[in-house]
Amino acid sequence: MKTFEGRLISTWPVLTEVCYMLDFSHKAQIDFLDWVIQGGIQVCNLEQWQISRIRHTFETYSDLPADLADVTLIEVAESLSIRSIITLDRDFNVYKLENGNYLGNLL
Repeated sequence: MKTFEGRLISTWPVLTEVCYMLDFSHKAQIDFLDWVIQGGIQVCNLEQWQISRIRHTFETYSDLPADLADVTLIEVAESLSIRSIITLDRDFNVYKLENGNYLGNLL
């Protein structure tokens, strides 16, 4: 991450998951939110019209453990023509974009 030169973009469901994963430490949650506030990551708001696309993606991957956070990242990648992702999810490489390509994981 120290050599990463792009901008980090995420969604509210991902931030919710991160805070849940950091629930062992109130300070860690606050530090994470401070990092977001300071511009560490750009939070994309999802629009009403995107929910049907998110639902469609859920349906497409109903046989996988896709969750809302994963599916919103796919939607944002589609909407903003993003080609790479940073994720700890090992199974994220199964999700295809509409153009048939996969998101490259930078980790």
